Amino acid sequence: MNYDTKQEILKAHIYGRTTEEISAVMNLDPTEVSAVIATSADEIKAKRAYIEQNTPSIKAMTALKDSTGTHYGIDISVWNGAVDMAKVKAAGKDFVFIRSGYGNTAAYPSQIDKRFSENVRNAKAAGLAWGVYHYMYATTTAAAQAEARAFVSQLNGVKPIPHLCLLDIEESSQTKLPAEQGRALVKAFMDVLESAGYYGAIYTFDSFAQKLGADSCKRYVRWIANISRTPSAPYDGWQYSWTGRVNGCSGDVDLDKTAIDYPAKIRQAGKNGYKKPNEKNTLDVIGYKRGDKSRGVYALKCRLMALGYKMNDDHGFGAGTEKAVNSLLGKWGYKQNGIAGDKFLKIVMK
Repeated sequence: MNYDTKQEILKAHIYGRTTEEISAVMNLDPTEVSAVIATSADEIKAKRAYIEQNTPSIKAMTALKDSTGTHYGIDISVWNGAVDMAKVKAAGKDFVFIRSGYGNTAAYPSQIDKRFSENVRNAKAAGLAWGVYHYMYATTTAAAQAEARAFVSQLNGVKPIPHLCLLDIEESSQTKLPAEQGRALVKAFMDVLESAGYYGAIYTFDSFAQKLGADSCKRYVRWIANISRTPSAPYDGWQYSWTGRVNGCSGDVDLDKTAIDYPAKIRQAGKNGYKKPNEKNTLDVIGYKRGDKSRGVYALKCRLMALGYKMNDDHGFGAGTEKAVNSLLGKWGYKQNGIAGDKFLKIVMK
């Protein structure tokens, strides 16, 4: 049993899951689960004490007033069981964050959240804006990059994704690292995620966000968990409860809120598998282009001149040819990238 799986067992047990529930969900022998729990008694006790100390009172929770323009949501995983997304939406929730898995899901496919596909499918059917989060266990930049690549692979299979794609970084093995190393982990993961075209965000506890430093993470969306008060670290989204009750969910569920319309921002930016508004398709990505010289370029130029475009009568693809190609691409409704490939030639030679 690898480290990530052991930590997943402990996390589930700390949040009240029984040995039987854990073994059933994770498809493990109950004796293995019991052994992991038995050998980690001190860690379990310490984390449970932290949760109890930071769980807000009923009075504190009632102080969290609704406000106009605020978007409310939940985040879920296999541990929430079957979630009725239609009821969640009817309960007034605008979005749901769905766990994709934990650790390196490419190396260990069993760590893909067993309800990931089901939750995505049901959120789509209910018309909820849904995002995806990955729970990271990496403590080195190489491992963080590997987890990010596996995360991207899962995202590619379900895009377009209307809400944020989040890195969940909160393990004690990570929060105990020097701030510089913590920032390096975040950057390693987020560089992979963003280069793949996804609108990334960081989810973590308020205390770790403060340790990482406001300036170092300000270029990312920051989703901060603090269930006792407004986060002290700068934040864009706030997880304000771990013990929420929402129609459609059985038992406790995490509650989130934000004043920012991220689905609109994501579509406007052309991220998560969406195209930018009014963004034109590319007709050809390879073909004749500026600087090329050949008989084929000459034949293309002859055709363009026959259509009334002016350029030098030689074998070179120069500024005049590029201007003519872009003019036609624009008229046809395509991106003007200056390339005359097979598709372009097929149209222009008719």
